Amino acid sequence: MKIPNDNPHKLNQILQPASETEKYLNFFSRGFLILDSLSTPPVEVSSWNTMTLGDRIIYFSPDLPARKSFTESGEEVVVLGIAFGISSKSEDSFATANRIATTYRDRGLEASLDYLENVSGRFVALIYKEQTLNIIGDPMGTISVFWYKTSSNQIVISSHDALISDTVGGLSSNAIRKVLGHPDYISPQGRAVPGILTPHDNVQQLFPNCMLTVKEGVVEHSRIFPRNDCPSLSLDDAYELMVTELTRQINLWLSLPKLPILGLTAGQDSGLVLAAGLKRFQEENTTALTYHFFDKNTPSTLLDLKKANKRALLARLPHAILDINQLDDGNSEAAKLYNKTFRNFARFPSQAMSFYESLPFNSQFFLSVGGEIGNAFYQDRSGNPLSPISLSKKYTHSKFQDNPELLENFAAYIDYVEFDKAEGKGYDLYDLFYWEHRLGKWASLWYSELDLTTMPAIPMNSRKFLNAMLSQPFESRKFKKLYSLASQRIASPFWQN
Repeated sequence: MKIPNDNPHKLNQILQPASETEKYLNFFSRGFLILDSLSTPPVEVSSWNTMTLGDRIIYFSPDLPARKSFTESGEEVVVLGIAFGISSKSEDSFATANRIATTYRDRGLEASLDYLENVSGRFVALIYKEQTLNIIGDPMGTISVFWYKTSSNQIVISSHDALISDTVGGLSSNAIRKVLGHPDYISPQGRAVPGILTPHDNVQQLFPNCMLTVKEGVVEHSRIFPRNDCPSLSLDDAYELMVTELTRQINLWLSLPKLPILGLTAGQDSGLVLAAGLKRFQEENTTALTYHFFDKNTPSTLLDLKKANKRALLARLPHAILDINQLDDGNSEAAKLYNKTFRNFARFPSQAMSFYESLPFNSQFFLSVGGEIGNAFYQDRSGNPLSPISLSKKYTHSKFQDNPELLENFAAYIDYVEFDKAEGKGYDLYDLFYWEHRLGKWASLWYSELDLTTMPAIPMNSRKFLNAMLSQPFESRKFKKLYSLASQRIASPFWQN
């Protein structure tokens, strides 16, 4: 949706922030809840849209797209969210659901997974047949999937762990409190939830590159990627594939009927997305946005603000500046909305609610997340990635990394995601750990927070894009040679200091 620039009154109406249109009542925004037919949802979601899937009922927010397809032989498929197929030119979730269903009917589940490997966007695919439910997320797992098994063997599945807790009458949070409150865990940049832990005890989640299978009260979490060997491409071929696919993904997201807002920073990922989509961003009157902590005058966000402002000027895009205000102690409507939706663990509530009170709900916010998968985020690769201590050291540099319970947690994580099955395909396990653990937990919660306000658009969330980057040797990725080419060929003004 193009932002009008010739009618100030209409523009002002369109740009009403979510706080005015949603009125702090959109709890678990853009979320879903899957129950058996005899269970009752919490009151906050009882008025949501519903859809049946086999013997289950899907409750989904009115603002979460849902498409269903089925075959005469009993295959049922639901796609929640936004899906882009292999040859799509716009949102194509129904065609994607139909393709999964017919492929499953004709050639089985493995062929359906082969097809899904090439689907991008931001979605969860639900595949049902003969009392078996398979759940697969998009490449980076940008819509969270949590699950919990009750004492009566009922399986509750949701986009929000707090919604599961509300559904089953309340759950404890002892495990996460021990981690977040441990005196040895020091993290100036903010704490994160490690391994298989979630904010509620005994609630588990689906990780990227994996699948949940639910049948007769049993849940299996299994690895489905990598399915093939990592490609090996020349630097030029990898560059062409990377830029072509990124540009395609930007165009796909811009086809949605939502106001486009481009998150802009001083980073290279942000500069690449700006350069790859520049013409289309200009055509759609996209607004660039950068946030800053004006009270603290934080040096990192001040640098982002200055460089992003120059980039926006060069790109001829309007540049909005967002001041991040501190969230109150829990008495405001904003705090009540956040604390109800995200209980027991807060990633960045002040940012989430500052967005809520500034940006329109019917918007999409472009995030340049995912490039670090291909640019070797973890550069020290001396340890064994199948060892709990190696993963613990990547999680924290504090002495908490040696904590016995933390090491047990990462041992459980290695088993849960079947990490050893990813070996032998040419992918470095440290790249997969960043992809699946850091983005599957820290980043997915960020997207869920933004869902209160806007639809996160993540153009790097494509395996074709990621494989182009991962096709290069480690040293090439470590020194970001693909990005160096991009800075020379399409983005040199946006890389300048």
